[in-house]
Amino acid sequence: MRQGANNVTDFDKSTCEGIQKQLDSYLDPGYPGSVPEYIDKHLAACPRCVEFIEARFKAMELLKGAVHRQATPPHLEAKIRRRLREPERGGFPVWLWAPAAGLAAAMLLLFWSGPLGWRGQNDPQEMDRAAQERYIESLSARVVAIMRVGLGDHLHCAHFRKFPKDAPAAEEMAANIGPEHAGLIPAVREAVPSGHHIVMAHQCKHRGRTFVHMVVRGGNRMLSLVVARKQPGESLTSPALAVIGRAAGTPIYGATAGPFEIAAFEAGSHLAFVVSDMTQDDHLAWTTNLAPAVQHLLMGVRG
Repeated sequence: MRQGANNVTDFDKSTCEGIQKQLDSYLDPGYPGSVPEYIDKHLAACPRCVEFIEARFKAMELLKGAVHRQATPPHLEAKIRRRLREPERGGFPVWLWAPAAGLAAAMLLLFWSGPLGWRGQNDPQEMDRAAQERYIESLSARVVAIMRVGLGDHLHCAHFRKFPKDAPAAEEMAANIGPEHAGLIPAVREAVPSGHHIVMAHQCKHRGRTFVHMVVRGGNRMLSLVVARKQPGESLTSPALAVIGRAAGTPIYGATAGPFEIAAFEAGSHLAFVVSDMTQDDHLAWTTNLAPAVQHLLMGVRG
């Protein structure tokens, strides 16, 4: 190395390349230690490597933003990690077979995947379930407890679900949600935005709680109506929740968890949640349009 004209150390190219090859491990948020002193000293004296690390951080933030805006298939992470562990077989690079909607996620995972990135993982199917639960927990932590009720079921049952190409017939969906709630199907169909269709209606369970759940899709957008009976002490009336609108006099409460909007209202002994990846304004408009019919129907359900 030599001293430049401006008293800045000018390292030879091979020295910088050696340092830069090590930086990804230390930039990994999961790295348990601190950056070694010799790397700190190098960065303090080398503008070239400082520019390199700044570019990496910018790329990371851009990719994170892209991932948050994409509906990435939950199994994609497992596929990428499994492919990274396999020996070279002359196949296509991972970014060529990754689904287009998940390309940003694939790039981000590849960006951070070194030895620390995959060591100790379990069977891919087990890893899928664990990854799903971690994702649900990470988003649920951003909202108050009662909003997690609808968000958790939406993520578990709609976000991580493979839907058939053709939606079930209305009669089948009505049978799946039961006679007491069958009226939700025409109510939702009447309120869905243009270009959206009901693709699923059923009763499901998440973490021991039973839900009536309907899913509406349009293009890359997905919306859920999640209905649950109140448990003792549950109420949306809370200083921690904001009233974002009203429908026929009923307050609608809202929250945001990452890319998802949540709107909720009470209907007698039930809680109703609308969860989507729409904009806040569109989400509220759809909820406001849907809420009166849903509330009227649920008020007539026994219990």
